Amino acid sequence: MPFRWTYLIADTDPCDLFDDWADPNQDRAAEIERFQRIMQSKLSESPSVEVKLWSDIQRNFESLYKYNFEGVLKGTIKIPNIETILRERYDYYKRFYTDYFEERKMKVTEEEIDTLATIPPKRNIALYAGQGPICEDAFDCIAIADRDPLRCGKNQSVLTPNMGIIYPFPGK
Repeated sequence: MPFRWTYLIADTDPCDLFDDWADPNQDRAAEIERFQRIMQSKLSESPSVEVKLWSDIQRNFESLYKYNFEGVLKGTIKIPNIETILRERYDYYKRFYTDYFEERKMKVTEEEIDTLATIPPKRNIALYAGQGPICEDAFDCIAIADRDPLRCGKNQSVLTPNMGIIYPFPGK
């Protein structure tokens, strides 16, 4: 059976996750393009493989993505068990960032750690939910190489429950 395997580089994630926290002076475009070239050169042997930027896929669905992302973020689109998901992510990231800054002997306030443990995870759920309908329309199924122990990627199908998702790595 013929197939096409598309590797997607999540080039929009930093901005969608951190919004105004993202350093506007930090141009990630060159780094992302370099990574894309490396991936393409490593996979160029196979005619059934391609490497694309997520932004190239999302561009054709921008209004749909924005509607779903903003709806989940603002709570007008309800996600089942979102409070439980956010609590798990908050607890996980609070421990992660506390340990991270302590190991590096960096001084941060409890409020800064709370912000890191609260806002990006909620935006991450909105990002995945917003991407789901696009993936369902653009692809037959997706494999998420997600090593996240909390499996935030499972939220990619929250608005598209019949979309096929394959997880090649074990998780929660």
